[in-house]
Amino acid sequence: MPKKQPKEKLRHGSKYVYTKQHWREKEKKKERANIYPTVRKIKIKHFVTSPDTYIAAGLFLMQILLQSISLIPINNPEVTTATSAGHIVLTLILVIIGVRVIRKRQFVDPTRRKVKGETIIKSVLLLVTSTAIIAVISMVIQSIGGTLPTQSNQEALRVMQDMAPLTTIINIIVVAPLVEELVFRELIPYVTGPSILSFVAGSILFTLLHSPAGITGMLSYGSVSAVFLYARLRDNNIYSSVIVHVIWNTLALAIMII
Repeated sequence: MPKKQPKEKLRHGSKYVYTKQHWREKEKKKERANIYPTVRKIKIKHFVTSPDTYIAAGLFLMQILLQSISLIPINNPEVTTATSAGHIVLTLILVIIGVRVIRKRQFVDPTRRKVKGETIIKSVLLLVTSTAIIAVISMVIQSIGGTLPTQSNQEALRVMQDMAPLTTIINIIVVAPLVEELVFRELIPYVTGPSILSFVAGSILFTLLHSPAGITGMLSYGSVSAVFLYARLRDNNIYSSVIVHVIWNTLALAIMII
């Protein structure tokens, strides 16, 4: 009688994302590349043992550090040049680390696809459409005597833009898209193994960390997060959502400056 083969454990990290059993099932079912299971079994130990947890935490803390550096010249204008130079150097280091992490993950996963222009265009159009709908909802609320809460995240960005324009622009257009997409739509979903539920959970966390206020804030950040996730899953490529994020933040920054 042949020995029963032990059940293969799910391996985590950028090198081993799926089990061999997963790949066999994927090939057998001839699934499309961007199809993930609805849910996977979640174990608390995965959050401790997965390297993705620590990579995500390190990148996020580095983003916070860069934002803190941007604020130094507000109270110490004499060090503006030095802090700007340091900020640019740290940003370059962060970009190099982020791109290396992405390239490793893309290389070991043959289901990753190339970025498609169609995905980028559709995503931007979805963002414009959702923003227009939310603007109409806001006008209706105000027309019936309602008040719209101030979005603390937007107010903080305006203050930073006035006080430290160069570093704020870098944070908004370069740092935030790369780090936030890598953390919330790549690393966190893979901590317990990629699934639709884990991707949605990462996007919900992204929304909540932007401190949305009121129904308009939830709709605004929620719809943006959903579109970024759409871009990520449609091409099964994190660069797709990063590009859409860069475009959207650039448009938002241009409107804020004007």
